Amino acid sequence: MSLLAPILSLSLSLLACGGSDAPLRSEPTAPTVQFDEAAADGAAPVWTDLQGLFPERAAALPEGLAALQPGMNGARAREILEAAHQPGAKILGEMAGQDLVLSSILDGMPEALASLVLADQGKVLTEVQIELPDDVAVPMLTTRWGDPTEVQPQDDGKMRYLWRADGAPWVATLLPAVTKATALRAGEQRAVVRYQPAEPDAGKAAPTP
Repeated sequence: MSLLAPILSLSLSLLACGGSDAPLRSEPTAPTVQFDEAAADGAAPVWTDLQGLFPERAAALPEGLAALQPGMNGARAREILEAAHQPGAKILGEMAGQDLVLSSILDGMPEALASLVLADQGKVLTEVQIELPDDVAVPMLTTRWGDPTEVQPQDDGKMRYLWRADGAPWVATLLPAVTKATALRAGEQRAVVRYQPAEPDAGKAAPTP
């Protein structure tokens, strides 16, 4: 199973109403996460512009996730996601083979879904993905990061855009968009920025604190 399938299936349905209050489960589960009136002290979420999502450093993670490193201990990676996600939105877990995928929307960013891929049933961080509207993905990333390091044509005529930077722990790839329904719109083009280790063995290393 592709790791993108469970991640894309969650998407912004994290904003939908009527979900369960059950804790995170490591079994596949329907995307029924909602804002809990008891969470966030009853305050309504205040959203910000997506422009500030990515720092002006090529292949850099969003600020709230900047501490994530390839090979990081899975429990520590989840703590970072918990601190960065929107108050009142739960974190969903879904298994993809032996990988645990944790997903939630980011604080102040209703259109940005962050997902962590944790190998060996959640023990080691191997990948980070940020999903966002396709119509803003290329102009925003080129504005923030400059021209891509590589442009990779695909068999279907679409392009993959890759950014890497000296000393950066991650290589970021903007994947071709897919059409899907979200809680905000009946259907739209959604793009994914996929962060993978700059050093291929980094995600296979023993978990680090």
